[in-house]
Amino acid sequence: MSNPIKSAEMAPVLQSMQDYICNHFTDELMDEVSSAVSLGLVEDLDIDAEGGKPVVQRNESKIIRTEFWRLDCTKLLADIKMRVKIGVSRDHGVPHYVVRYVNFSAQFTLDGGITLHQGIRELTTCCLPERKLPKLSKYLVPVLSYDEMEIMVLQLLRKYRGEQAVLTFQENGATALAQAMGLEIRRVSLYRNHHTAAILYLREGHARVVASGASGSATDDEPFQDMTIPAKTIVLNENRLRQGDIEREIYHECGHYEWGEVANLQDNLGHKISSVIYRIASEKQKPKSLIKTRLITMGSVGAKGAFNFVDGKYIQPFAFHPDNLGPNDTFVISRSQFTEMYEQDSDFRDLIDTHQYIYADGHVCCNLPSFVRKADKGAALTAWALAHVDECCLRFRKSYHVSPQSGYQVGELHSDSDYNDDPHHGNYGDAHGNPYGKEHGIP
Repeated sequence: MSNPIKSAEMAPVLQSMQDYICNHFTDELMDEVSSAVSLGLVEDLDIDAEGGKPVVQRNESKIIRTEFWRLDCTKLLADIKMRVKIGVSRDHGVPHYVVRYVNFSAQFTLDGGITLHQGIRELTTCCLPERKLPKLSKYLVPVLSYDEMEIMVLQLLRKYRGEQAVLTFQENGATALAQAMGLEIRRVSLYRNHHTAAILYLREGHARVVASGASGSATDDEPFQDMTIPAKTIVLNENRLRQGDIEREIYHECGHYEWGEVANLQDNLGHKISSVIYRIASEKQKPKSLIKTRLITMGSVGAKGAFNFVDGKYIQPFAFHPDNLGPNDTFVISRSQFTEMYEQDSDFRDLIDTHQYIYADGHVCCNLPSFVRKADKGAALTAWALAHVDECCLRFRKSYHVSPQSGYQVGELHSDSDYNDDPHHGNYGDAHGNPYGKEHGIP
């Protein structure tokens, strides 16, 4: 009797930015370094190439260190150190090899994928200067000095709680800021962890905690349990031996959440599919709408989040779980459709009049700061909301009938009440079940 074949299981692996660069951009960076070496553009290379031409041996050259600096919300600068093996051959003889460590800077954009800008700079064997820019860890988490932390906190307070929160003392100000950003704070005793002060969960995860809830080194031999931690939660560790400034820890995690919006751009499948559609359309010289339709008919439901033309312009690409969007469903609505539904549907009108929901760039979104932000014209979705529209936006259903006047099939848009009333989708409220009011979002 044959043994059943076990199916392979895929598991996510945490990858540093240096690993990502090595896996995806080594060839491009090596091309530029090789060209610079052969043209003598590397400062202080110190190689005697007279009578020969230096050539980089690519298979024995590699990136050995990187440092990252934030330029703006989607661009970063990478200072890269590469071990380069260079050979010089004269009169067709055996090359003489030397090893040099070349430093250079490269710029990347994190918007709908990670893109390397053409042209590396500052090629030298000397150390690159310390940047007067916000520094990032290898996982692109901000590394903040005390002064930078203070500035960041003031910016967050102003953005989420208004100017008054900056000008006056705020008792429990960090907790109030976290709540305004849509974050939950949970205190637990992490099992055998006496050093971590706080952890931010951008997505739902699990934590191993002391079952009794007690703290201290004596709990190391006590029973533990695995606790589910909801997305957008700051966990404060009460098992830390040295309890520091809790307010500062909460502010710190709020800063990480704000910066996490950049990472959410990478989780937005709509951005990635938009890039694919654009590339195919350019190569085949076909309309983007045709490529998008073909992808949808082939089963790529996520393509519905790309290249949506609303009110004379393309709205931002967005993403959603494919199970939450059927063939006749949509998260996109135009201004005219929004107005028509507002006039004809009293339940929908009540959601808008009470400021629970707001029209934002082709969507009707829950009116909370973590989902919507002020834009030049009206409101727009945050990066997190664009990557999870099914968790914060109303869904609409298209229905069709044949017009007796023309004989053509005519489409209508209706609010999908079954989906929108489901508490797992768009029904947001406070801890008492009351819907959020005007003060919680954009008035």
